[in-house]
Amino acid sequence: MSVEELDPLNSLLTNVLTRLSNLEAAAGITPEAAKSAATSTATSATSEPATASPALVAYDAYITTRLQPFVQTCVELGDPDLLKITKSITQSWGDGIRTIIEAASLCQKPKGTNVAEALQKLLTPIQEAISSIRKIRMKNRTFDNHQRSIMELMAALGWVVIVPPPQGPVAFTKEAIGATEFWSNKIRKEFRGKNETQIKFCDAAKALIYDLVAYIKEFHLTGLTWNPKGGKLEEYTPGASPAAAAAATAPAVKKPAGGGGGPMAIMNELSKKQTSDGSSAATGLKKVTEICKRGGKSSRGGGPMAIMNELSKKQTSDGSSAATGLKKVTRDMQTWRKEFKADTSKVVSAPSPSPSIPIQKKYSGGGGTGTIRKHAPVLQYEAMGNKWKVEYQTKDSSKGKPLEIKVKDVKEQVYLYQCNDVTVIVSNKLKNIIIDKCTKCNVVFDTVVSSVEIVNSQKVQVQTKGVCPSITIDKTDGFLAYLSKETVNSIEIVTSKSSEMNVSWEEANGEMKEAPIPEQFVSRFGNGVLKTDVSDLYH
Repeated sequence: MSVEELDPLNSLLTNVLTRLSNLEAAAGITPEAAKSAATSTATSATSEPATASPALVAYDAYITTRLQPFVQTCVELGDPDLLKITKSITQSWGDGIRTIIEAASLCQKPKGTNVAEALQKLLTPIQEAISSIRKIRMKNRTFDNHQRSIMELMAALGWVVIVPPPQGPVAFTKEAIGATEFWSNKIRKEFRGKNETQIKFCDAAKALIYDLVAYIKEFHLTGLTWNPKGGKLEEYTPGASPAAAAAATAPAVKKPAGGGGGPMAIMNELSKKQTSDGSSAATGLKKVTEICKRGGKSSRGGGPMAIMNELSKKQTSDGSSAATGLKKVTRDMQTWRKEFKADTSKVVSAPSPSPSIPIQKKYSGGGGTGTIRKHAPVLQYEAMGNKWKVEYQTKDSSKGKPLEIKVKDVKEQVYLYQCNDVTVIVSNKLKNIIIDKCTKCNVVFDTVVSSVEIVNSQKVQVQTKGVCPSITIDKTDGFLAYLSKETVNSIEIVTSKSSEMNVSWEEANGEMKEAPIPEQFVSRFGNGVLKTDVSDLYH
């Protein structure tokens, strides 16, 4: 048997030797000096260049096909301030995020720590780039909408630190689509038919964010994909080649005593590990090799019957073997044949739910029922996305006191998720507030630029002390809004699939007045037109 014929077995034999050595060491047995090919195998493996992960290769293709055309379009617009912004885009979107994806492909996921904290060192260049774009003041006011559109795009880069629940990176990134297109549509409206480069900018921005969502859905659906066999993130060096990084983080290979190498040396070592009947690990491997050389056929013939005969010979003392209990599959037992007859007498019961999952309480809201599992309460600010997260807060976790949030930037937003019986006070002007799957929650705020959204909740109360242009209510039972004098004459309330909704405001004489939001409507069809009016119950 030549050395070339045994090359495919190198990795398998090396693994067997390593396990045998570990077992002998654990048992306190001192093995004889043996010759092994582990050294030559490890050397040949590390000498070959490591290939980049599919996620990294796909992101490089995404940069080439989407990011570079977008940057080129910004350059073609010719504004000096926009050129400065393109450098920050390349620094964060291209170099920064790519470095994080490369680190994740070579390192294990950090244990016992927040992903954002573990990646803080790699996130710093991205945060600096976003900050530099925000500080730029456009001298040419024509490009104000371009800067705002780019800022909404940059907010999507926070997907690398998003881990569900409650929100996955795909849903997080999709939030930037609407905001980006809002400013892009203003550009389209202004320059349609006048400047094709401006329209090209909008198309490139749309392709950039939509293809990012597709990329995340393909390679990072449940969060940034890490390498379970990689090294430590602390030892990762940005810019290192995949081969160098793999060599730096790979565990050291213990060389067997005695030196030597080659497949024949491995076979000789395995031959020494004989059992009481004279057989060894090398005996079986030689038989497998001979069968492979003959094209998979043994000397006694092949086929299913030969396999059954061979299994029947491997009997134990009680007469059973690996073939015991095996039955022939007849034509009427093969589901894909017309002769198949299903046995309806046996009913398979559904598995019972695992008792190991702790259930806090039952939850019903928005027309459905479910369970709320125990989670640690969260009250934190995420710089990537400018979002305050208030999650799983209860009366016990807040100790019966209001949770206070002090907003520092008008672009910040507050997101409440699965909170129960808590009060949140938001100070200063902010972008918007979202209340999702909450029960008995009260939110007091100053001024909201965009809107307040309540979805899948029960018994929610909100109070505005400043301006609130819009309130959206969806799949919510029990809602009360206290409106300020600045808001009462300009607010817009949109409702769907909700009930028990009321609005309260202060009249000129200082008295509070409350009115219900209609839930019942009457539709009439006449003269080919369908007309819908509020029910007479509300008049």
